[in-house]
Amino acid sequence: MNYKKIFEMSLDAIVVSDDLGNIILWNPGAERMFGYATEEALGMPVTELMPEEYRQKHLNGIARFRKTERPVLIGKTVEVEGLRKDGSRFLKEISLAGEKVEGRWIFTAIMRDITERKHMEEELHKSEERFKALTENTSDWIWEVDENAIYTYASPKIKDLLGYEPEEVLGKKPFELMPPDETERVVAEFKIIKETQKPFSRFENTNLHKDGHLLVLETSGVPIFDAIGNFRGYRGIDRDITERKESDEALRQAYRELELAATTERLTKLLNRASFEKDEKELDYPVLLLMNIDGFKHVNDFYGIQAGDFVLKEIAACLNNIIPEYIGAKIYKLGGDDFGILFESNPDYDPVNLAKLIIDTIEDNEFVYNGNNISISISIGIARERPVLEKADMVLKHLKRHLRLKYLEYTEELSLYKNISENMRVLNILKKAINSNSVISYFQPICNNRSGMIEKYECLVRVIDETGKVLSPFSFLKVAKESKLYGEITKRMIENGVSAFKDKRGLEFSLNISVEDINDTEIEGFIEDALKKNQETACRTTFEIVESEGIDNYEVVYDFINKVKKYGCKIAIDDFGAGYSNFGHTMQLNIDYLKIDASLIKEIDRNEKLQILTETIVSYARRLGIKTIAEYVHSEEVHKKVKALGVDYSQGYYIGEPKPTIE
Repeated sequence: MNYKKIFEMSLDAIVVSDDLGNIILWNPGAERMFGYATEEALGMPVTELMPEEYRQKHLNGIARFRKTERPVLIGKTVEVEGLRKDGSRFLKEISLAGEKVEGRWIFTAIMRDITERKHMEEELHKSEERFKALTENTSDWIWEVDENAIYTYASPKIKDLLGYEPEEVLGKKPFELMPPDETERVVAEFKIIKETQKPFSRFENTNLHKDGHLLVLETSGVPIFDAIGNFRGYRGIDRDITERKESDEALRQAYRELELAATTERLTKLLNRASFEKDEKELDYPVLLLMNIDGFKHVNDFYGIQAGDFVLKEIAACLNNIIPEYIGAKIYKLGGDDFGILFESNPDYDPVNLAKLIIDTIEDNEFVYNGNNISISISIGIARERPVLEKADMVLKHLKRHLRLKYLEYTEELSLYKNISENMRVLNILKKAINSNSVISYFQPICNNRSGMIEKYECLVRVIDETGKVLSPFSFLKVAKESKLYGEITKRMIENGVSAFKDKRGLEFSLNISVEDINDTEIEGFIEDALKKNQETACRTTFEIVESEGIDNYEVVYDFINKVKKYGCKIAIDDFGAGYSNFGHTMQLNIDYLKIDASLIKEIDRNEKLQILTETIVSYARRLGIKTIAEYVHSEEVHKKVKALGVDYSQGYYIGEPKPTIE
């Protein structure tokens, strides 16, 4: 992370002044601490940040330092009083550094408001042991219980959490502040904890506020032993996580709705293309019947779109009724007027018979809409070999050219030679591109929605063929994966990214990496070697893991993330909201960014449900300290909406198209 980023994101106040004592740099932390906007602070004497009685002493010190250049406070951390714009005083901790730049001294002060901390130190001064234990835990409400689980100490924070004064709970047990069913559970848990006499953390429990409402606390504690080692109870903290739990549940519900929307087709309620692609992978020997309505455009044009929708829903219902249950088939809506029937191959069941049954039933059915009888004709392509969808689609195209046929099963004679020829052509282009350094990067800018500045770029792969034509990844990535050249492309992209941003010290860049890359030990070793050799660029590198690919082995991904994080790299989950990854595992991957998928963004300016889902994701990510990036920001309206919803960054053609140079 570069200095500018640290300067802007620091929670502490960072103030830089010249040798005359005038402020020349002022970060957002300083704005929050002192109340002065940046434009107010710049040029202002630093003495304005201290009470009147300290100002002359400070000026004398500056004058003495300019004369002798012998530091008194530089390199030290001291506690002094600060003065806010509104005149209020507060206690702050200040660390001062000095650096001589072009013959003049520049002073950098890093300040932290320690008012609350000092208050706690004063409250806990009676027990150094207690203070030490408590400062090792992030705390809201601090407590102690004896060996019988009776409160012997409760900090004033209990008033904010449970509504009780500290003295009201002394002599009580924690279980007395819980509803009956929770009491039974926690008593049993505490018995085990007490027997182990070991620290415990993040124990969630439901409590009753003094006014009667329920809230969820997260409890952590450490055992207390006397001077001779006898167990004397527990000391710990409680934190209110009610809002977080509610947000978790809201996000889970939103994600369930999103998953449902992502796996079913809106009109017919059948499974959709994404579900098909997932389910097809789980079958050993898949069989697909791909059914298309002949001349469906005529139905929409002649009878109207509503009539067309009616026909699609009726056909979906018809398919659900006529397909035998024992073959275990699933029905999909795969396109505008394409339906798919997918099942595991069964030697006792001929899919041709099913195709005949479907054709006879649907073409004999009367589809009556507003008194009009709509005649329907269908064609069915059958495939028993992977890739079944592509092969069944080839058959359908063949059927459209031979109108007397109603169904047909894929054979190699139909178009396999043509497919092989095309694959070989692309494979030849890829091999030559790799050998001639014609695998290049295009760079798409990523805008900080708060500052409006371009701070990052995503590196996107392109290939230049022998004619000089630039090919997009859609035309070659599939062949690259099947021909085992995908890893070589990943290597080239890493080299290109490091080279392009080596001298762009103010910019970060991201590289796409697949789960396949992470599972490849050779690629993983190449990545780690590149990071070791280019540690300055490593800390500006983000690896984007494609969420929609799905992650089978999270341990491997955890290990990869931990390795690259050692070099300062960041991790982004790409296409978030489009895939089937385990959501809980994904959130545990120690990621830095969520790239919200285009399916949630491209219509967000006019789709309220997408806005709600996106806002929920943004809120949850913010609570976890994760930044969000909106993909497919293609218009001013979309950009305004994602900014309004709190998305941190935007990427898309409205921000900037991918280009071969960094602007």
